[in-house]
Amino acid sequence: MRIVARIIILLSVMALGNISDARPVANYFDLTEIGTSAGTIRKGDIQGFSSTATGIFENPASIYRTYKLSASAFMTEFMEEASYQNIALSMRMPIGVIGLGVMRLGVDDLYKTKEENGRHVTNGTFNYDNTLYKIAYQVSHSRYLHIGIAANLYSTRMDTVKGDGYNIDLGAVFDGENIDVSIAMKNIITSSVINYSDSDPDPDNNSNGQIEGLPLISTIGVRYHLKYLGLYGQVKKIGESQKFVKNFGVDAKIPFISIIEFSGGYREYYKNEVNIERETSEKVIKSATIGVGLDLFGVNFDYAFEKTMDDNAYSEYQQKHYFSVGLSF
Repeated sequence: MRIVARIIILLSVMALGNISDARPVANYFDLTEIGTSAGTIRKGDIQGFSSTATGIFENPASIYRTYKLSASAFMTEFMEEASYQNIALSMRMPIGVIGLGVMRLGVDDLYKTKEENGRHVTNGTFNYDNTLYKIAYQVSHSRYLHIGIAANLYSTRMDTVKGDGYNIDLGAVFDGENIDVSIAMKNIITSSVINYSDSDPDPDNNSNGQIEGLPLISTIGVRYHLKYLGLYGQVKKIGESQKFVKNFGVDAKIPFISIIEFSGGYREYYKNEVNIERETSEKVIKSATIGVGLDLFGVNFDYAFEKTMDDNAYSEYQQKHYFSVGLSF
């Protein structure tokens, strides 16, 4: 137990310490900020405690909960135009657990314009596709401590522009009797960036040679659980700003009806904004979540509702419904 405690303390210091990132470039949008599943969002988007393969997007160590095989799928839409999906699979091996995952945000049929006689006219359409591929491996140090690593491949396609990059995530989960701790560090290779190429012949619109940084994301989450009640808390630090966001959640089961779980939470996350000078800034979005989960013999159905506490947000963003499904056996 002393060794376990020392590892947890070391990882906590690394995750929330003053780690510098001196790259003077814009940060790449992290798809996991949208949410990894309805089951996670309904508890305030507390990550690292999922019981299905969706944990590969949260903390690679959390897939230790895979018994033999687990799969998960999640889909939602924004403003009836942008579609978001993820799918994950984890499988227990003779030693450890291996996981695979794909996460995608896409928009089809965006209009291209060009200037003719001082007017902007339509000049065809193009698609936007932002995809994250993950492969993870997890091993257990003991009954209490579980460690995981994930390799990330980033891919962006938008008309003539292509962007590619790679990075690595590290994670650990401490599984106690009543208290669980999840520690994750995403994009630990701070020198790795998204590199863009562009086949557009117009030099004024060409993005060839541009780069975006992959922000270091450090997360520590804690769960205190009793037989029918779970309390959650999480702090997250994103990128070079060194700012924190906070999340809280609770779930409860009715005695003797353990297949149904009710949840609520408070969620904070960063949203990138572009001002009139074309400079990108970060804004913290705050929201409240509620939801319910149903576990039918290893098949999990989750629903979450999110209400944004920002009256200036688009009406389509002020409230959202989420659904996801998971399978474990």
